[in-house]
Amino acid sequence: MRLDAIEVSCVLLSLSALVSAAGIKQEIPERTPKPESQEPETRQEREELPKKKRKIDAGKIRALRKAGRTVEWIADDMQCSVATVYRALGKEDE
Repeated sequence: MRLDAIEVSCVLLSLSALVSAAGIKQEIPERTPKPESQEPETRQEREELPKKKRKIDAGKIRALRKAGRTVEWIADDMQCSVATVYRALGKEDE
């Protein structure tokens, strides 16, 4: 059995009326304040934080390139920039 929105609101109103008629007190817990986090509040503070570097699997990039994939396709697949792919391919010589 599926109820539509009007039927659901009627059921909720009926339950609310029954609870109040029975004299049942509903205790709603008080919200505890969130502890002050170290999160920056302003945009400038967020921009000053160092960004976390992701590790890129250079071996996978080289294997995909050797398999005939384009640099753009590899960058899209690895979720990195084209420059990162070229940088990983350039380290092949080292």
